[in-house]
Amino acid sequence: MLLVLKNILLFFSILRVASEDQILNMAFEQIEAFLKKMQSEPELKNEVLAAPTADDVARIA
Repeated sequence: MLLVLKNILLFFSILRVASEDQILNMAFEQIEAFLKKMQSEPELKNEVLAAPTADDVARIA
């Protein structure tokens, strides 16, 4: 559970600095679904963690 919370905090801290248009276009439900998917798919999680910018994370999401 702690790992899940850390990942959620990491994801939101990354998204906070992403461009405003990308964040506004992603509904909360989509963010929640993406977080759940990221938890169950190690390759996706690694891709997100390796993304060089917040914009890249938003594009992956």
